[in-house]
Amino acid sequence: MDMTRSNRRFLRAYQIGAIVLVALLAMLVTACAGGPAGTATPTPAPTAGARTFTAAELAPYDGQNGQPAYIAVKGVVYDVTDVPQWAGGKHHGYAAGKDLTAAFPHSASQLNGVPVVGTYKG
Repeated sequence: MDMTRSNRRFLRAYQIGAIVLVALLAMLVTACAGGPAGTATPTPAPTAGARTFTAAELAPYDGQNGQPAYIAVKGVVYDVTDVPQWAGGKHHGYAAGKDLTAAFPHSASQLNGVPVVGTYKG
């Protein structure tokens, strides 16, 4: 009788642990994906005086030689000059002055709070 009760307790603890593990994994996947599934990240509005950049117009903004550091992600141009991770216009092997949409290692939500200076039309 005690063995059966002990087995039931173990099984219940195992089930609760499994439920907690699944819940934690779901939260981790949601956080890594940039929010709940199906939720679109709103495109930030450009600041006053924003302009449209082509690839050639964006290129000089590489964070080198006193230039600001701009990057384009999903059609939005961000000024990452004052973002410490973009010191010198570089971040984990990526360079400013380019459209990083295809290569950007983060979700666009990582750029929340970074000044928007324009739109990118390639």
